[in-house]
Amino acid sequence: MLQDAKNRRQAVHSNLQTKSDMLREIQAEANAYLEDAFVCARLLELDDDEPDTPIGPMDIQQEYQEFRQALQTTQGETPDEEAAPLETGMQHLEAVPLTPAQQAVADLKNAYWTAEQRLDEAQVAFDRREHDRAEEWQANYDAVERGEEAADSSPEEFDLRWLKRNQELTHEVVEAETALAEAKATALAAGIEVGAEDQTSGFVDNLEDGYRVSFEHDQIVSVPEPKVSKWLSNIPDQASPTSPDMVEVDEWDTQTVGISDSVSLVAEGPDRRRIEKWRRICGL
Repeated sequence: MLQDAKNRRQAVHSNLQTKSDMLREIQAEANAYLEDAFVCARLLELDDDEPDTPIGPMDIQQEYQEFRQALQTTQGETPDEEAAPLETGMQHLEAVPLTPAQQAVADLKNAYWTAEQRLDEAQVAFDRREHDRAEEWQANYDAVERGEEAADSSPEEFDLRWLKRNQELTHEVVEAETALAEAKATALAAGIEVGAEDQTSGFVDNLEDGYRVSFEHDQIVSVPEPKVSKWLSNIPDQASPTSPDMVEVDEWDTQTVGISDSVSLVAEGPDRRRIEKWRRICGL
């Protein structure tokens, strides 16, 4: 029925376009003859934009019945005199109401995704801080070159404003990380798995570990004990960590690691929380 209505509408539109083109050509020719004699004398009536026959609203039920009869006639069937009316209600589009338990789960998931989106936006703004600062500095410079007033009255005012801006961006990232961690912990406490694509924290065993404690246990159990015992028996008795010369090692290139190269010293965010958690577990 919809396709048939589209075809009829296209046919009407094409016919109307053809008639309009013909009318414009005829009217242009007539106006060329009448312009000198009537336009200046104001003898032509104003155009009437109102249609001769008002167009009323479409009766969808009548359209449906006519379409059914035409379709049945085309297929060689006898048209139904009283066919069931077309269902025009919106009930099929209404969502099934959630139970209180389902609504609670949906609220926790929405809270997690909202917190994650907040962190993503905060991180993007934080990462763009240098780029945005350079753009604003260039805008001030260009304004002064054009003889216009800059957004900042002095370089000191610009630096002070961006110092505060950097503090705000940093605080927003920290608060967003905290909110995401709280939302994730709340969801996991309710038995809802979230954040499977970003597994840096929020696991069942330890919320901020890089992997499950059960994974360590499985790895230890899977190691063949006889093979390990044989390897240990081949280590010389005189081998000692304090006597490296008595231990046979391979030659390989090394480089000195600076204090700033240690992840445990410079890590931030989830990495920092995971390191601190392991330190508490190990009693450090």
